[in-house]
Order: sequence, then C-alpha cells, then structure tokens
Amino acid sequence: GGGSSVAGVTLDNDGVGYVCDTAGTLLKRSDGGRTFTEIEFDGVEGTLTDVAATATPAVSSDAGVAARYDSGTWTPERLSDAALTGLAAGESRWLACDADGAVFEWTDGSVWERTTTPAGGPLYSTGLGAHRAVAVGDGGTIVEGRWS
Repeated sequence: GGGSSVAGVTLDNDGVGYVCDTAGTLLKRSDGGRTFTEIEFDGVEGTLTDVAATATPAVSSDAGVAARYDSGTWTPERLSDAALTGLAAGESRWLACDADGAVFEWTDGSVWERTTTPAGGPLYSTGLGAHRAVAVGDGGTIVEGRWS
C-alpha cells in the first residue's frame, strides 16, 4: 500500500486475498502473497472501512456506502447515514453493520435490507456462518441472527 492504515483484509473461497486501506486502495493477491495488484474502483464515497469476498470482493466506507463487484462492474449503494464499520460475505448472503447499531443484509437477487438491533450503540464487525450471523460492538455487545 501507500503507507495508510489497513482497514480490512479477507480471503475468498479460492484463497485469493484482498486488503483495503484508509487511502482508498484495494489490493488483490492471488499468488500466495508474493505480489499484490491494485484493483481500480469508483463510486465509493468516504474512507474504506472493510473488505469481504466470496468469488468477488465488496468494500464498505465511513460514508455508509457498500460496493459489490460483479461481472466487471462495481455497484455502490448507500445503506446508511452512519459509517459502515463491518462487512461479511457468504455464499449467497452479504452483511454490513454500522456505527448506529444496525445490520444490513443482501441475498442473491435482492436489495439490501436494514435490521435495527438491540445493540444500543455502534457495531464494529460482523461474521457469517451457514445458518447464523453475529455482529459485535461497544462494551462486549454481541447480536446474533439466524435463518434456515
């Protein structure tokens, strides 16, 4: 990178790694970490806060924007007026969380849907499993969601 702070790092299903930094750089590594190449993207306002990937990457920003990469095109969407602070990817589901304690869910072929949580404060990170998701926040807060 260019000397900025790393904001997020992830591996996709094939072991390809992605790193984003606070200067708006998104890097990809696919050769065991020997080299990184910069991925060009546009339409994401604010400072990058996280990156997630399955077969393709997505990024989030402190301007409440998430952008997914699909078929050679970045699709940015404003999810919140608050900073998006965490992003997670699953096979057919994506999650984001924000500084107001909300969780946003996207499933294949749908739009992002907002869920207000009982967090009572900021959420900082989210993770996905086969049938559940968790988000963590201030003071050890953990919120969990399940689906079939």
